[in-house]
Amino acid sequence: MFRERDTSLFIGPVRVGASSIDAAGNGCFATTDISKGDIIERGAVLLFAKETLIVLEKYADARHVLSDYAFNWRDNQAAVGWGYTSLYNHSNEANAAFRCVYDIPAIEIVAKCDINAGEEICITYYKGARADVEFTPSGDSFVNLPMGMAEGDALSAPLSLKPTIKLV
Repeated sequence: MFRERDTSLFIGPVRVGASSIDAAGNGCFATTDISKGDIIERGAVLLFAKETLIVLEKYADARHVLSDYAFNWRDNQAAVGWGYTSLYNHSNEANAAFRCVYDIPAIEIVAKCDINAGEEICITYYKGARADVEFTPSGDSFVNLPMGMAEGDALSAPLSLKPTIKLV
């Protein structure tokens, strides 16, 4: 009567290349046309305690690179997505969204609209708010959050413990 849920992990029609976003480094691009609602990718995740990032930063006396690729997860955990899931860039006009699939565990990237082959696929890092992520030529980034919104207010957003925050 019911079809069994597909829980296989896969990397979809995506290639990594130089981002179209200034100073963002690499980005993920569609290799074929993708329809609205399609799951672009489902990537397994590595789960760990959020405190791990604090310890790494304290030991190195600097922000750890892992902070740029971790997503907030439930139960005070963080997750790094395998495949390309941690490589999608941020856009306030994102053409895709991510969702945490807790029972697999995995992160899915889903098309919010039709995406043409060759188009960069972007997600919004901070759900429910405009958050401009800007990159410096050195590769550092900072986040512009709306007035009154703290970094911890973001739901399941990629985790960054010590970004430079500017309120707009």
